[in-house]
Amino acid sequence: MRLIDADLVGADLRRANLQQADLSDANLAGANLQDARLSEASFRGAYFGNPNLTTEGVTDRERDRRFDENLPEAADLRRANLSKADLTGANLQRTNLHRANLSGATLVDADLTLSNLGNANLSQANLQGADLLRAQLRNADLSLANLTNANLSGAFLHNASLRDANLTDAILRPVRLEPGFVARLDYADLTQANLTRVDLREANLPFTVLKRADLTQANLRAANFQCADVQQANFQEA
Repeated sequence: MRLIDADLVGADLRRANLQQADLSDANLAGANLQDARLSEASFRGAYFGNPNLTTEGVTDRERDRRFDENLPEAADLRRANLSKADLTGANLQRTNLHRANLSGATLVDADLTLSNLGNANLSQANLQGADLLRAQLRNADLSLANLTNANLSGAFLHNASLRDANLTDAILRPVRLEPGFVARLDYADLTQANLTRVDLREANLPFTVLKRADLTQANLRAANFQCADVQQANFQEA
């Protein structure tokens, strides 16, 4: 099915079968895709964001101000099956992806700012260069995910699994971790990751690669670094 550049703003696509469909550059702002079957579909450059929220050409400060206005969520993709879907460069700002299956999906350079990915399956997903600014990732499965150069600033990673994930050159300042909700980072690659002021209390980091990572002023109370590789890591004021 070819829906390239289609206008699907506000469309009701609940439980729709769009497997292997081509929705490149489609506008899905405000669309309802709950429980939709979207595996192996192409959403390259698609727009899922709020139809009334335009951030092109504005400063980061202005963008944050707009996000703080409690705008409604954009497209609804709760429980949608997006396994192995291609979402390269897609705009998913504020999208509701709670419990969505994104295993093996391609999200290179995707904008997931303030998206809800709680309990989502992102195992083996390619999130290289993705923007996850202040995204909700509580209980998300990011095991074996590629997060190289991804922006996780202010993301909520309570009880998220990052086992064997690649976070080389990722930005994680400040990641939000509540006491008692422990992020699992065992075997993750955090080479040169920016972890300044990150709260890693009680975090599990066994066998994690932290070579040349910046942990300046990080909270590492009761963190587990068993067999971690911390060569040339910066722990200043940690």
